[in-house]
Amino acid sequence: KLEAPIDETSEIYRRAVELFDRYWKGEPLRLLGVTVSDFDREEEHQLSLFETAEGDEKNRDLDRVVDQIRRKYGDEAIMRGTFANGPIPPLTGGTRED
Repeated sequence: KLEAPIDETSEIYRRAVELFDRYWKGEPLRLLGVTVSDFDREEEHQLSLFETAEGDEKNRDLDRVVDQIRRKYGDEAIMRGTFANGPIPPLTGGTRED
């Protein structure tokens, strides 16, 4: 569990990669998943000495805009470029939706 709450997509991704790099020993993988829990909707949080409020706010704004676009035009209206025309569905990470 993290010491401080996070709510930005890019930060969740960064932490997942950090854990993967730390614990994966090179063995074959069949499935890799990332879950988040214990959501906190507080609008304010304590910054660490290494955080910048400006960068965090820009990322939160970006996440909000992406969510608004997906609500209005559908889940696949906007996605990361790495998923465009690729074999992995962008929102399911390769899992079946059913």
